[in-house]
Amino acid sequence: MIGELSSLKELVELAEEGRFPCFQFNKIVDEMKVSAWGALEIKIFLLVFFVEGKIFMEGYNSFLKYIENNVRKSGRKWSITGAFKCYID
Repeated sequence: MIGELSSLKELVELAEEGRFPCFQFNKIVDEMKVSAWGALEIKIFLLVFFVEGKIFMEGYNSFLKYIENNVRKSGRKWSITGAFKCYID
């Protein structure tokens, strides 16, 4: 089926339909604090090719947040650690 498609638009449309559990479209919207008063909204659009085990891993979100916070605190002298994000979506 996928091999019969002739454009990226058709491929994205097929993924958005969600008919195939191993080929779907996903959008992640997140926010990163950039100053005391502002945040940067980040949108990531993905074509997901394999989602087996996703439900089991979603329970790890609090653990991933813990890792994220530890990386940011331990690397305060490097400003790049503020850009570190750890997630399962």
